[in-house]
Amino acid sequence: MFVASLRFDRLDSDPYTPVQIQKCLQLIFGDAGEITHPVTQGPEKFLASIDEAQGNCPLIYDVLRNRKRGWVDKRHLKRILARADKGGGSCCTVS
Repeated sequence: MFVASLRFDRLDSDPYTPVQIQKCLQLIFGDAGEITHPVTQGPEKFLASIDEAQGNCPLIYDVLRNRKRGWVDKRHLKRILARADKGGGSCCTVS
């Protein structure tokens, strides 16, 4: 499926803010669940909404870990949110 969105075009080139991450995840998850706003609702509710959305989606196969997993690596996302809270900005969501 092709999704025409500039958010995906910039995914591997520009650092994403927490709000941009939320908007991108909402596009990915679609009707699977509402992703809450990471700033106004707080990181705990933001991460919980990702858990809920991922629970409504099939797992993906991670070739590096040789196992199935959810779409979002929450440990990596927590580090990004912590860095953004400290004023260090965020980083690219794709590695």
